[in-house]
Amino acid sequence: MEGWFEPLLAGGKSVVLVPRQQLPPEDRFLLLVTLADKTERPFTVTARASGRVDQQVNVFSDRETQDAIRSRLTDTQRRERLLREENERYRKEEISIDHSLAALLVSGAVEMTPFIHQRTWRLPCEGIQLEVRNFTSREGSKTALVFRVKNQEPDKPWKLMEARLLSESTGAEWPFAIRMDRAEIGPGSSGTIAVVADVSAFDFKRGAEKLVLQLFRSDGLMVAYVTLEEMRVRK
Repeated sequence: MEGWFEPLLAGGKSVVLVPRQQLPPEDRFLLLVTLADKTERPFTVTARASGRVDQQVNVFSDRETQDAIRSRLTDTQRRERLLREENERYRKEEISIDHSLAALLVSGAVEMTPFIHQRTWRLPCEGIQLEVRNFTSREGSKTALVFRVKNQEPDKPWKLMEARLLSESTGAEWPFAIRMDRAEIGPGSSGTIAVVADVSAFDFKRGAEKLVLQLFRSDGLMVAYVTLEEMRVRK
């Protein structure tokens, strides 16, 4: 683990582990913690696919103490809350026009959408070929980006960790819909990511204000940084 983490911080009932860099998702690190009573507790340290978060693990020698029961109850309530939030997100996506449009774009059915192709370009990126197509709806209220990703790695799958759409000047997040045709892209294979955003209420301030779309792969590396400006619709 040397080189990957800061020196361990241990005091009282806590052990704090701080990574120095983003952990590769395929790597595993063994952490063996010895308690005051000489009991050893093994832990496996891995990266989280969902992003950069802090995580606390509570360990109880007696699972029937009040603290242990309270901790399990708190964990159960948290999982239930997350499931409710996830179900609500899925419900909203099912009735969302933008998510429906993103699904059509990712399947290649551009003719079934109100979008007009604006331009196509390629972005340099290590390990993949990345082609970007930009679309605008006929009335100019929506914008879309379709990414064609070809994994050039000989033995590693490619996964998307996170996408963000932000105001370039303030960093404020802007809502968007995203669809992918597969969860991961195998070596030598290609996949598609489609992003749709309603920009009718965004104040572009005569070109001075812009939206920025960022894509991050599973190890946290940013693979795309695309600036969106107010564009004239091409009939």
